[in-house]
Amino acid sequence: MNAQSVKVIIDYDGTLTYEERYVADLAKKAVKDLAENILQVSPKKLEQLYQKTKEKILKHPEQYSWVVNSLPACYACEGALLMNTVTTQTLLKESRHFTQKVKKFFKEFDYDPIVDCTNYLFHKHTFDLDPHFREEAREILLGFIKKEGIEPYILTCSKGDKVTRNLQRLKIGTWGNSDRFKDKIKIFGDTRQYEMDPDWDYYFEHPRFGRVQTIKVNDQYSIDLRRSDYFNKLKEQLKDGAKVIIAADMVSLPGILPLLMGIDFIMLRASYTPQWSVDFVQSFSNGWVINRLGELPAVVDKIMRKWFLKNEL
Repeated sequence: MNAQSVKVIIDYDGTLTYEERYVADLAKKAVKDLAENILQVSPKKLEQLYQKTKEKILKHPEQYSWVVNSLPACYACEGALLMNTVTTQTLLKESRHFTQKVKKFFKEFDYDPIVDCTNYLFHKHTFDLDPHFREEAREILLGFIKKEGIEPYILTCSKGDKVTRNLQRLKIGTWGNSDRFKDKIKIFGDTRQYEMDPDWDYYFEHPRFGRVQTIKVNDQYSIDLRRSDYFNKLKEQLKDGAKVIIAADMVSLPGILPLLMGIDFIMLRASYTPQWSVDFVQSFSNGWVINRLGELPAVVDKIMRKWFLKNEL
């Protein structure tokens, strides 16, 4: 193993941060904006509908997904921010009046008007929120930045401007940006883990299920694998022969493709992480689960030792 080519890619929202601590502020700002500027309805009434919709989702979490390009990208219950996104998506889809209002506002779109609406509200209103970094975040990132043989990255679906800005609170800069910070990290951004591709004809090999495009987790949950954009971006990370480790707080968006591609995936068990996803990740030989961010360096070392011993045999 080339010790200088290990990429440790750490997810931002929910992994480096406590997303459950700022999701309420996001929801409040987003619902107000949605009510006043897009739907032209009472913010108070929309807030009440939001809460009723969220309660309905929590009663039957297996029935509610973030749907992108007509395919389920992940379940609402897999993250605090995802619960907000799916709640908003659901209340918009279930009202013909709301759907028409959104279509009128988002005349041009990347996916469909409702997906673009939820993306718009998320990016607009998370940009200025306090990120609530986990206590170990700065120490962990600096440790990887300074460690010989490690090339750390921050993983995000966005283009990275929010991440770059918030990392400055930790006195950490990002490569490609002119800032005053000596310690810098790279951003693996615009990964679009949620971008589903119904026309993708690629199949993954699974030892139990064979050639699959959707993998069954249990009797209630399954995960669709058709994420061609994210797949190609992961392949780019592997192209130079580098070893890659990915750490995140959920499986469907950042973790499922790495697991099927043989990339070691470390899932942080956050306060909202469902047990079914923990069990699923642990069913893979390259799947790992940690209970706090501070455990990440030790697991990375364990994985690297495993690689070294395998190459020695």
